[in-house]
Amino acid sequence: MKERFTLKGKEVEYKNVSESEAAGIAIVHQELNMMNDLTVAQNLFIGQERMNGFFIDDKKMEKDAEELFKKLNVDIKPGAKIGELTVGKQQMVEIAKAISTNAKVIVFDEPTAALSNSEIEELFKVIRDLREKGSRNHLHLTQNGRNQCDFRPCNRNA
Repeated sequence: MKERFTLKGKEVEYKNVSESEAAGIAIVHQELNMMNDLTVAQNLFIGQERMNGFFIDDKKMEKDAEELFKKLNVDIKPGAKIGELTVGKQQMVEIAKAISTNAKVIVFDEPTAALSNSEIEELFKVIRDLREKGSRNHLHLTQNGRNQCDFRPCNRNA
């Protein structure tokens, strides 16, 4: 699947997710891509595992996850099994995963489709907080009738 964006006034095309991630673009998909039997921290750092020699350092991943969740102002226990979390909390883990890659642009693909009204409010609060910190550009795409926007940049730097 090809992904096309206009970035800084120039159209760019990526043949796969790896290419877009290498260019600093992360996508938070509507369909959650989690392994329910792994912990929150393990899911968060799949592909970017923290290592201690030849071994995965779960304690380091949990510590790093705690720091990310603190930045997002969300209460998620990194050692909990991801399958035990609500869909809204799993969505927050996906956002933390995008942030952990130091992406310059985060695209939210229908982020509210499976969320309750309170989870939607929590999600938009996190997005507003990220925007106010000014470190990334955000783009929110939705076809969900519960929102006012169909396609909008969530800040003016996109």
